[in-house]
Amino acid sequence: MSTEKMHGRIVMKTVIAIGCVLVISIAVFAATVLATTVVFSAEEDEQKPFTTMTNSIGMKLVLLPAGDFLMGGPGRGKGSDKPVHRVRITKPFWMGVYEVTQREYEAMGCVNKSSYLDPDMPVQDVLWQRAAEFCRKLSEKESVTYRLPTEAEWEYACRANKGAMYSIGELPEHAWYKDNSGLKPHPVGQLKPNAWGLYDICGNVWEWCSDLFSRTYYEKSPTDDPKGGNKGSDRVLRGGCWYSYPSATSAFYRYRLNEKYDRLKGGDVGFRVVMECKAG
Repeated sequence: MSTEKMHGRIVMKTVIAIGCVLVISIAVFAATVLATTVVFSAEEDEQKPFTTMTNSIGMKLVLLPAGDFLMGGPGRGKGSDKPVHRVRITKPFWMGVYEVTQREYEAMGCVNKSSYLDPDMPVQDVLWQRAAEFCRKLSEKESVTYRLPTEAEWEYACRANKGAMYSIGELPEHAWYKDNSGLKPHPVGQLKPNAWGLYDICGNVWEWCSDLFSRTYYEKSPTDDPKGGNKGSDRVLRGGCWYSYPSATSAFYRYRLNEKYDRLKGGDVGFRVVMECKAG
């Protein structure tokens, strides 16, 4: 082999080697920047003080920001919580820090039929229509719109930029479920809140959402502010309750119940409210 050819090959190999090093370096740099950005955003979010307010009946609410997240459950299959898809909540909104208590429910002239009576416990055995009626009355009283959260708003609030569910070690600190509840509901706010200051968002009682349930809705869900199916009479419930297994307390677990079902007697179904931000 001539000296010129050998020199050419050496140069070529050197160029290729340098190119590979540059590609790897760029990839590592990009990954580092991305990881740093994600961690920084999460830490920055944790450091922000919560903006809260208390309304005319003593209900405490927290302001949640607009944002986007991945909605749905992990893994393969054809469950109603699949596929995972991106959702964007386009407007900030206020959400009840606690599930609606019996004290608050009665303050609006609503009849309390809870199985477990305590003014500081979440109201239980509430039909979907009764929950919606409570919101309507409160809206009229305060001249602002109260309503049940959409399923997307609920999951967004539950995840709070953190993930889908607590670890087995963390769950007893945040949620009343079958292993720590004594098989009964508890007064609100006794455990730790999630990262956005919401108590009992997992466990204690199931929480009504405004959406009509559709098993295949995630396959065609719009990205911006999805509001659920458009037919049927089953409404979405989220969060699990005091007798749930850990899987049912995850952010993505979906349950349903007919909105007209009038035999709620188990002390396991309640709700929390959303208050829309006033324009301007």
